[in-house]
Formats: sequence, C-alpha cells, structure tokens
Amino acid sequence: MIKLKYHKLILNKRIYNEGDYIYVYMVGRIGNVMFQIAAASTLAKKHNCKLIAIPALYKVSEPDNCLLIEYLQQFKKTILRNVDICIKPPTIYRSAYFEPYFHYNPIIYLPNIFIKGYFQSEKYFNRNLVNELFRIDDATSKVINDKYGEILSLPGITSINVRRGDYLKLSDYHPICTLDYYNRAIDIIGRDRPYLITSDDLNWCRKNFVGDYFYFADYTSPTYDLYLQTMCKNNIISNSTFSWWGAWLNNDKDKLVISPKKWFGPKYAINDTKDLIPSEWIKT
Repeated sequence: MIKLKYHKLILNKRIYNEGDYIYVYMVGRIGNVMFQIAAASTLAKKHNCKLIAIPALYKVSEPDNCLLIEYLQQFKKTILRNVDICIKPPTIYRSAYFEPYFHYNPIIYLPNIFIKGYFQSEKYFNRNLVNELFRIDDATSKVINDKYGEILSLPGITSINVRRGDYLKLSDYHPICTLDYYNRAIDIIGRDRPYLITSDDLNWCRKNFVGDYFYFADYTSPTYDLYLQTMCKNNIISNSTFSWWGAWLNNDKDKLVISPKKWFGPKYAINDTKDLIPSEWIKT
C-alpha cells in the first residue's frame, strides 16, 4: 500500500518561506542520487514547482567513509551543478510520499511534498529534461577529451564498467558480475572492437582483460568515469546504478548496451527489477 502522511507544513526560514516545492530525500552514492534527482525534477517540471534535494544524515561506506553531504561535494560543480541541495530542510511537511515498491509506480503529487525512494526506472523521467540536467560540463569535457580523445575517436569504441570495490563484501546484496558475463557481452559487441575499461579495481581488470584492444581509464575520478561511458559508441555495464547512468546518458542513437540479467543478490530478491533496464538494452 502507498504510504501517505499529511502534516502542516512549516518551512525553515533559512531555505524558503513561500511557494510550492518538492523535497527529495537523497540516499546512496551518486548513481542512486541521480535516479532520485531525475524523478523528482521531472515531477517538479510537470507541476511547475521547485525542487530541493535533501541529503540523508548518514555515512557513505568505504572507500569514502564520510557523510553523504561530504561525499556529494565532489559533484557540486559537475554532475549536480544544476541541483539545489539543502543541508537543513524543513522538519515538518504538508505531505509525504514513500516509494511502495522497487518497480515503477507513479508518484502521487501533492503541494509541498516530501518524497523518498529509489525511483530506479526511466519511466519516471522526461528524457530531454534529464539529459540537460546531467549534461557534461565544459571543464570535464575538456579534461576527458585531452586525456582520452584519441581512444574515444576509435571506430566502435565500447565502454566496459567493472564494479568490484564495496561489492566484494556485499555479494548477498550486490553480486559481482563474472568474467564470463563480460566475455559474453564482448562476443555480442564483437571481438574486433576497441574497449575502454572504467573500474574501481583496475589491477583486477588488467589481469583479466588482456589484449591490444583493451584500454584502461587510469586518469580518473567518479565524474570522469561516468562521462567517459557516455562518450563511447556502445556500453557494457555492471549491475550498478553508476554504470546504468553511463549508458543511459550515452545519446548515440545506434548504441548497443549490454546489461547483466542478474542485478541483485538473494538479500534483495524481493526487489522487482522489471522496469529497471530499458527495453532496448540487451540482457545476458
């Protein structure tokens, strides 16, 4: 059942004291946050109101080990430059909406509403709005083209994103994509294509992806890694929202995107992922 709570709205004077707003609660790392912002921004645009993003007051786990608001600072001038983030939000809201299921479920809008959920489906988005919201900034584009321009110009260049890092300790929730999965995906794209690998474990990647057609993004940051994926012809993603966004923001109309069939481990088996992967992507 959809949970709705109604309260008298009291606004913190340090933010705003009039108008109609949507407050979205941010949780997770940047990939999760982008889903939350994208869904809330689309809702705000539809109802002609303003969006305020509120970070959860908890620590992001290793390797970051910091408060979420501190973690998000690195994206302030890039991925999140078009987002208003409020550290001290209103403590009471006129209305609230809590996502009832993992799969797509239309958000019920009410004025001055607080929304909380993962909203992990493109069905929540206005594509043009979200493309512009997360469009690469000029400074990041220059750095990437200066460093990787020659590789990105190779015909058929395909990104491979390998997520390991924190997943090594979370396999019951987020199983690591196997080398067999990546080999199947490469077979679909073609063995004669160049591949650019982004990862939080490049040492493992260098040992397991061997050949002259593999390139490694070693001058990197989360921002560069995400936008590098968007600038490739095709994308092979891992079971990661960060990786998902790298492929989704790739605006090549003829792109191939390969995704793992298995997204979650047994501890998250209750989550129905039927709306997570766009229909035109290939699951293997």
